[in-house]
Amino acid sequence: MPPKILVNRENIKEEAFKIIKTSGIENLTARNIAKNLKCSTQPIYRAYENMDALKKELFTDIRQYFLKYINSYEKVENKFLNKGLGYIDFAKNEPNLFKALYLTENLDIDFNKEDTIDLSEGIDQMKNMTIFSHLSETELKDIMIKLWIFTHGLATMVMSPSLNITDEKIIEMLTEVLIKLCK
Repeated sequence: MPPKILVNRENIKEEAFKIIKTSGIENLTARNIAKNLKCSTQPIYRAYENMDALKKELFTDIRQYFLKYINSYEKVENKFLNKGLGYIDFAKNEPNLFKALYLTENLDIDFNKEDTIDLSEGIDQMKNMTIFSHLSETELKDIMIKLWIFTHGLATMVMSPSLNITDEKIIEMLTEVLIKLCK
């Protein structure tokens, strides 16, 4: 009878997620995973063809974790504003996961392509807000892209320990930019 497999795909993926979360994507290696699981690298390469295959699965999991985080974020009454605030808060509280998602070669965004990012949920929320009622779908999409770029820039800045900014100031800035983009 063959020996029982003690290290499986799920163990490997969980440990890899922990490594990224605590030490960053740059420290995700088969050796580090094996060291933490107290095994050789053989089970890792038996479960995954290579590290890129593992990373591909991990990015899906990290993305799901991120979406759950921002979708459950509630700081203000406005759901639309909460998404942006959640995005920034994620960067502040989960900097290694944020870097893995948005500050590595894994980010493949081309704003010239229609299907690059799904803006439909945000646009639907915007349509239900009085401030946006006079704008077309194209204008709403343009505002969403600009607001996302501003929010992303602010998120990357709050990851720096040298930036001291309050949540109130972030709310004020996002609200101000949103209002200015609607004019």
